[in-house]
Amino acid sequence: MSKKINETANYDGVINIKYLTPENAVFTRVNEFITLTLPGDEKPERGKVSLRRSFPYEFMYEYISVLDGDERELGMIRDVKQFPQVEELLKAELDRRYYTLKINKILHFKERYGFSYWKTETDRGPADFTLKDTYRSIYKIGAGHIAITDVDGNRYEIDDVYALDKASFKKIDIFL
Repeated sequence: MSKKINETANYDGVINIKYLTPENAVFTRVNEFITLTLPGDEKPERGKVSLRRSFPYEFMYEYISVLDGDERELGMIRDVKQFPQVEELLKAELDRRYYTLKINKILHFKERYGFSYWKTETDRGPADFTLKDTYRSIYKIGAGHIAITDVDGNRYEIDDVYALDKASFKKIDIFL
């Protein structure tokens, strides 16, 4: 028998999420970094923080984890729109961290010694990249939507592989 889980369920001792709001968190930019102040906290000035998407493909600006310099979670932002005065700052930081090129066409592909070499056209111009263990570097996100991470950690996406031209689809089809 399964039990329905809802937002009011008690998860004491299992998870503890602190939601950050304008009432309990102040974000500012210092030089090239985002800092966080938590008024009333024992250590109110948290210094440089980093932002991580909890659901990077479904929610671009919602459910954002805020981490300190030691990668410990300080809290979660439900939606950056809750912070209208720094919304653009938070979005810009997330866009920088999750910079992703959209592949429109696959021009050339070859495999050699466990690596694959790609020449593509993207939404920002030509891009050449290398994958190690190609099957593990391509992730299915949804129906026809895939993400690719190259050997340097750069991200690429194809929103709909079925919308690619025939030659491009033929090159990627073996990995789907």
